[in-house]
Amino acid sequence: MRPMATQSCSTSPPVGFIVTTNCFQAWVAVRDGQVVGHVSLHTVWSDTVARLASSHTKCERTEIGAISRLFVAPSSRGNDLGRSLLDVAVTEATIRGLYPVLDVVTTYESAIALYESAGWERIGIASVDMSNGESIDEYVYVFDGVGPNRSGDALSWSPS
Repeated sequence: MRPMATQSCSTSPPVGFIVTTNCFQAWVAVRDGQVVGHVSLHTVWSDTVARLASSHTKCERTEIGAISRLFVAPSSRGNDLGRSLLDVAVTEATIRGLYPVLDVVTTYESAIALYESAGWERIGIASVDMSNGESIDEYVYVFDGVGPNRSGDALSWSPS
């Protein structure tokens, strides 16, 4: 199953968490007429994450593309759908000239395992303030190119 590009996030957005005002593009994976996966490409919304990513990549905040809102339905896990969705978002970031980064809550072990097996490099931890006044710790990752377990059509990114 290949992820399908849906639309620019600025038109007819779905509800809540999935689409925000800082979204460039979003994709869904569909099986038997049901959405079974999602990923999007955003600007970096967290100042803490942006500072850490900018420091590591030597890129301005506007040159960073945050891979975000990745999820795969439990019934569709284990068949590389999450990795395929990541690849689609990295491709779009690269086309846009953005350095791919992502952040993930430190307790999301299966997501962390996916990112690390796909070649993402953990560059640090950020404490992110949430709108409800609480904060959460997140690992911040960058993608520098072909990682382990990637097929020959893997992408690479190089700074300009």
